[in-house]
Amino acid sequence: MSHKKICLKDGINVICTQSPIAYKDLVLGFQALNDLIVCSDDEYNNKSISKSFDFVGAPLLNDNIMAKYMNVIIKNFISNLDEVNRNRILKSFYSLETVLNDSLLLEDLPLEIDFSEDIKKLLKMVNIHLDAQLMLTRL
Repeated sequence: MSHKKICLKDGINVICTQSPIAYKDLVLGFQALNDLIVCSDDEYNNKSISKSFDFVGAPLLNDNIMAKYMNVIIKNFISNLDEVNRNRILKSFYSLETVLNDSLLLEDLPLEIDFSEDIKKLLKMVNIHLDAQLMLTRL
């Protein structure tokens, strides 16, 4: 074991730590993403962690981050985006639009691109997301 042993009793338990490494290991252990948490009964028979505990905490490390928080993250990113980077993003997207339009001219189909300067739609199109592997690695 890499951290101090703790024993939890039935009912509500509050676990506090100042170590981000210990907290992350604890959260991932409750999600059964590492083997640092062992759950057993009084006779030392293994029990399922997910069936034994309801862990509340660390929204960034929970499985449902995309459904619950991604829109908020995107809105905050866009609202904090400075003008220089906003223009760089749009300039790059204009370049992509030009390349696509040039390629479409060579096709024998009436295809066209609807360009929108909506950065939120652009971020969704490129599937911006949190890096799951980075979230699981040790700090």
